[in-house]
Amino acid sequence: MIKINDRIPGWKSELELKRIIELLSFLNENSIIVEIGASAGRVTWVLSKNCPKNSKIYAIDTWNPEKMFVGNGYHLEAKQLNIQEYFNSFMKECLNINVIA
Repeated sequence: MIKINDRIPGWKSELELKRIIELLSFLNENSIIVEIGASAGRVTWVLSKNCPKNSKIYAIDTWNPEKMFVGNGYHLEAKQLNIQEYFNSFMKECLNINVIA
């Protein structure tokens, strides 16, 4: 069953997220997945919830507000928050994520 969290803002469309999920099906159990530029965590959450059993996700980002959330009003409310805390608020149920800032 495909899992997507529409509450998390991000650049990827639902179609793009479904393509990522398709790619995850080629991985073996106990895989290590690295995401560079996790932002608010839209893709990170999808990776976590759709990856093979016992896989680990490494989410890497600076969460620097001056370099994020630019263009098309992309979830500007996050500028008023600690960006990494904003990311973490969506990842509470994703126990296989390791954050590197």
